[in-house]
Amino acid sequence: MLPPFLGQLLTLAVGGIVLGALLLALLAGIRGSWFFFRVSGLTGLAALFVYGFFFGMGFLLAGDRVLPLGEAVRFCGLDCHLHVQVSDARPGEVVVRFSSNAARAPEWPDQLAFTLVDAQGKRFRALNQVPHRSVGPEESWLYTLRFPEAVELTGASLMVTWKSGIDYLVPGAGNPMVQSHTRLALTPS
Repeated sequence: MLPPFLGQLLTLAVGGIVLGALLLALLAGIRGSWFFFRVSGLTGLAALFVYGFFFGMGFLLAGDRVLPLGEAVRFCGLDCHLHVQVSDARPGEVVVRFSSNAARAPEWPDQLAFTLVDAQGKRFRALNQVPHRSVGPEESWLYTLRFPEAVELTGASLMVTWKSGIDYLVPGAGNPMVQSHTRLALTPS
């Protein structure tokens, strides 16, 4: 699967190629150069095909998996330094640990969305939001997410993804729809 950084680069490159192809097509159309008009169209279509291929492959290769209690999911910008793991779970509450192994830059866990998925596949959004607080280099902190108390924790898991935004356009592992296939167990198996 395409790593997040390469997915981001591919998205930017395809956007630039398609924009360039559109501008070239416009100029070629104005000047009446049908050869360059066709070349620009084929270039733009080829770039969109490559993008579509990697976008689709991300979904095909993303198998559902639940990481055991204590393991962490990683989130990547230019690198993968933000880690999230379940520390404890009790009815109505899931305690998560945010940590970073970055050398310098802070990470921002408030950019993540948290959904509890019960054993039947029913989804529950967190009732509270992670505060706007950074995780500094080599730092970690705990936060308690609140969910409806009636949710049965046996067989449940926690889905953590980026919140909505431009990440939905990124092909590969950085896409929130692909990230949703990996969840964190709330209880020991």
